[in-house]
Amino acid sequence: MRCSSKKNEALTFDVNKDSVLLRLYFYKGPNQGKARIIVDGALAKTIDLYRATPQYRFAWKYGIPDQRRKHTVKVLILREKRNVSTGYQVCFDGYGEESTFTDDTNYNIRYEAWGGAWNGKALGGGYRVSSTAGSLVRFTIRGRSFRWITARGPNYGQADIYVDDKFFATVDLYSSTQKWQHALEIKNLSQGSHTVKIVVLGQRNSASGGNAIVFDGISVP
Repeated sequence: MRCSSKKNEALTFDVNKDSVLLRLYFYKGPNQGKARIIVDGALAKTIDLYRATPQYRFAWKYGIPDQRRKHTVKVLILREKRNVSTGYQVCFDGYGEESTFTDDTNYNIRYEAWGGAWNGKALGGGYRVSSTAGSLVRFTIRGRSFRWITARGPNYGQADIYVDDKFFATVDLYSSTQKWQHALEIKNLSQGSHTVKIVVLGQRNSASGGNAIVFDGISVP
């Protein structure tokens, strides 16, 4: 773990072009300050690493919108802090890249009555969306778990998940704030290959303004 409190000191590294999710690991604690994360020269996030009690290996996640080229990541020390912090330090503990995601455009994913749309915050920049009851997406995974990459927000509805043609769960994707690349984990499956089906219900809870369901990809450990 490397720590610094020197203003404008920076750590820079390159990310492989086939990576789709980047995790930066930091220490959070009572003497930690703020840092700016810059990707390809553009601000991605200003993070506040203060925490009243220590937390090691805090992971900040960033979905890479374009996997066709390398990306340069910079962590810049701001020498800023919130009032309760006792210091300005930023402690960086490494990074990890994931390339196990399958984007919504993969040919192994089958759709019925879904439309395509674009948003820079979605995985790979694009996603599939449907509000029509009975619309479904079908795919096959191997293993005991997977994550459905979707979105939550004020206009999203509900969907049913089936595994091997058996009902598994109903999910409600309403949230008062928009959240891209939201990962829903499906776990405790039997070992082996599984066929997964996600079905749009065309329903929503009373707080939601719509029935939309987003399919942005899957991740298998």
